Amino acid sequence: TGQRESDAVDVDNSGPPIAFIGATPAHGATVSGSAIAIEVNGTDPQDPPARVAIFREVGTVVTLLPNLTQAPYTATLDVSDLAEGTVLTLRAVAYNQSSTASTVISRTLVCSTSPEPVDVEVTAPLLPLSRGSETVYTAVSPSTLQGKASLLQALAGNDSSVTRAFAWDASIASYTELPSQPAAGILVTTGIFIATRVDIAYSLDGTPSESLDLQIRRDGWTFAGIPPLPDADSPSGYTTTVDWVDGGNGRPSLVANFDADVNLADAMGTPGGAESTARPWFWNGSAYVQVDQLTAGEGYWFKNNLTDEDITLELSSSIIQNIRVSTRNGKRATTVGAPRVRDQGTPPPPPSSSNASSSSSGGCGIGSGLASLALLMVMVSLRFLIVRK
Repeated sequence: TGQRESDAVDVDNSGPPIAFIGATPAHGATVSGSAIAIEVNGTDPQDPPARVAIFREVGTVVTLLPNLTQAPYTATLDVSDLAEGTVLTLRAVAYNQSSTASTVISRTLVCSTSPEPVDVEVTAPLLPLSRGSETVYTAVSPSTLQGKASLLQALAGNDSSVTRAFAWDASIASYTELPSQPAAGILVTTGIFIATRVDIAYSLDGTPSESLDLQIRRDGWTFAGIPPLPDADSPSGYTTTVDWVDGGNGRPSLVANFDADVNLADAMGTPGGAESTARPWFWNGSAYVQVDQLTAGEGYWFKNNLTDEDITLELSSSIIQNIRVSTRNGKRATTVGAPRVRDQGTPPPPPSSSNASSSSSGGCGIGSGLASLALLMVMVSLRFLIVRK
C-alpha cells in the first residue's frame, strides 16, 4: 500500500492508501509546543482519499484535529497541555467516496515540555594566509559543540608545513600543538592560535551550551573565548557580542560584579592601576591590544595576578555576570587581608619554538620545517665540498 515501515497500518476493505509526509514528526519522536505540523498524502493517484481525519489520542481521550476533504491533508498538533513524558498516538484515517472503506495509519510520539534547541549563528573569524617567511596567527575559539567538531575536522590531516594550530595549556604555562590537546582538553571556550598557508572552511554555528563557567587559572594567563550568551532582547535569545565592563550604555556586559577582597585591576590588570587595565587581550594579527568588547568565535587572553586563588567567570547570562574568586577546592581563602598579588605583565607571544610544547619535530612557525630542511641541505653541501678538498 506504499506505507512507511514506521507507520502502523490497519486496512478495512482496502481503503485509499495514505502516508505521513513532510514535517510530520517521525515515529517515536519527542515533540513539544502548540504548532506541530502534520501532513498526510495519498500514495495511489488512482485511488485518492475522499476524506482524511486526523486524531490525537492520549489514553482513552481522543481529539479530532481536522476532517479534511481535499489535499493537502494538513493539520496542526498541540501538545502544550500535556505533561513531560506523555505518550500519545497520532492517527490518520482515509475514507473512500462512500465511506465504506478506510485506511488507518498511526505514529507514537512522546511529549516534552523542554524548549527546542536553538541554533545560533557565530561568525567564524577569517584566517589570513601566511606567505613566504611570514607567519600570521589568528585567535579562534570554537564557541559551540558543533563549532568545535567543525574546526577540529577542518584542521585534521593538514601537513604542519601548511597549517598549524596551538592551544594554551595553563597547567604548564605552555602551548600544545593540535592534534595533541592541553590537559583540560579542547572546550567550546578554548582559545586556539591558527596559522595556515591554505584556505580553511569551517563553521562555528550551533546550539549554545548552558551555564558555562570560565576558569582563569591563578598566577598566570588563560587563553579562551566566550560562547553565545543568553539575552532576552535578542531575537534568537542569545547574543554573540558582550561588553567587558558595563559602561552604562545598555548593552550586555560580562562583568557586573567582582566578588573578591581585591579590586578588579589588582586581580586581572595592572595592580594599583585603572580598572580598564583588567580588560582581556586580543591578538590582532601583529600585536596585542586590550579590548572592552568580546565576540564569540574569537580567542582572548585573561590575566590572573592572584597567586593563591583561581578566578571564575560565570557565563550563564549576558545581562548580569559575576566573577568569583576561589581556591582550587572551591572555597574562599581563609587568610586575613587581601590575596597575594603578582603582576603577570603582558600575554605570552604567539607560538614559537621557544614557548610551544609540540609533538612536531620542527619549530612553531609554519616556515620552520622548510627552513630546517634548507639548513640541512646547506650543511650537506658544505660537507661535500670539504670532502672533495
